Amino acid sequence: MQAGDNNTSTFLRLFSAHQQRLHQYVFSLVADWNDAEDIVQEVAVKGWENFDQFTEGTHFFAWISKIGFHQVLAYRKQRKNSPWPLSEQFLELASAAYPGVDKDYDIELESLRHCISILGDEDRVLLEKCYDTDTTIKEVAQKSDAPAGTIYKALSRIRHRLLDCIQRRMAGEGRP
Repeated sequence: MQAGDNNTSTFLRLFSAHQQRLHQYVFSLVADWNDAEDIVQEVAVKGWENFDQFTEGTHFFAWISKIGFHQVLAYRKQRKNSPWPLSEQFLELASAAYPGVDKDYDIELESLRHCISILGDEDRVLLEKCYDTDTTIKEVAQKSDAPAGTIYKALSRIRHRLLDCIQRRMAGEGRP
């Protein structure tokens, strides 16, 4: 395999892995599914053209989402006559707040997964009952023959343990 072929396969693999999330990100900025699809296609082209500037092993979504943000701005300029209810300043704030644009998001998410995996079975099952379904806390309490307050306290205790675990893992990786 030649170096160019390796770059192509690397870009395609990374882009494919993040394409759905990128589309959701762009959609959050333009609020039109078709416009978002057009922009994501442009992002793919620009990303490929500039892939030599990407450092493999760094956070691809943070890199490609910056290209996406600039493509959203370019798209807005191309469609000057279309109404854009949101200011460019608002888009910058919304972009910065989008999960995953920050490179630490994936690390935090992986830390959360790890911390959940080391919980006791009872705590993990309670989390699943309360967060993985459309069941309310009151319904979980009724099915468990426990007061709702007990369930809320247990969830609070579990969340604090998860937060402590995540913070320890992040500090262990040299992150705040």
